[in-house]
Amino acid sequence: MLSRWLAVALDGLLGVRVVDADGRRVAALVDVLRTATAPTSLSLGPAGRLLATTHVDDAGVYLWANRTLFDWSRWAHLLSVDAIRKRNKPKEPPKVPKSAPFFLPTVAGLAPKFDLSAEPTDGADDSARILHLGALAPITELGRLLLKAETGEPEHYDAVMDLLKGMSPWQLDSELRQLAPAPGGSTKLLRLFLVTVQRQLDTARDFELAQAYLGLFLKLHGPAISECAELRVLLQAVGESQAESWQRLQGSISATLCLVSFLRSSTLG
Repeated sequence: MLSRWLAVALDGLLGVRVVDADGRRVAALVDVLRTATAPTSLSLGPAGRLLATTHVDDAGVYLWANRTLFDWSRWAHLLSVDAIRKRNKPKEPPKVPKSAPFFLPTVAGLAPKFDLSAEPTDGADDSARILHLGALAPITELGRLLLKAETGEPEHYDAVMDLLKGMSPWQLDSELRQLAPAPGGSTKLLRLFLVTVQRQLDTARDFELAQAYLGLFLKLHGPAISECAELRVLLQAVGESQAESWQRLQGSISATLCLVSFLRSSTLG
């Protein structure tokens, strides 16, 4: 037994029981390793990450990974950003101070007098008072890189992925939201993002990230995609690339499992 983990093999029972014996709480059974034959010996690695076992009528040594130490993917909560933000929202909204300081231009003189010369006169064009949201939402860094990727050069797609990889889930959520036409993005940016994801799937690179990005993208922009025929056709093509990518990955997994099964069934001399 190390400082925390305890592996137990009981007489008459198959498999190995792994117990979390952390002294700060009650010990708990966290895993059961099922085996075809009874264990004869076992040994935990110094860091508690690997467990080695031997078994009756078997000349091999089996290695087991301690899955309780596996780190969650950094994108595991990507689709739950809204729920996390809502959970972390303060119970009471911030209070506005009773009197907030403000400054207005004044005209020099003995008596204080505000300078109203900049105010529009009666009958002035009301369009001067209209606030255009597009002017307040310049294109983001992600949008700029996506426009460069329109040329089809591989290095531009790589630059987009490098930018996304360096973002936290909350930053990524914000960046993808700003691709929509309303906040300052465009349908063109939505299309270019789907093309980028499709390229990652076609080249079998960053499969997990592409899946996470695509899931969040569809969650945020599903209505906009459903209203645009071009985006719907492109999304169908992305789906086909996704299916082909998964078939390749599944083929690799199946080949690996077959090799492992063969090595396990072979008699070691």
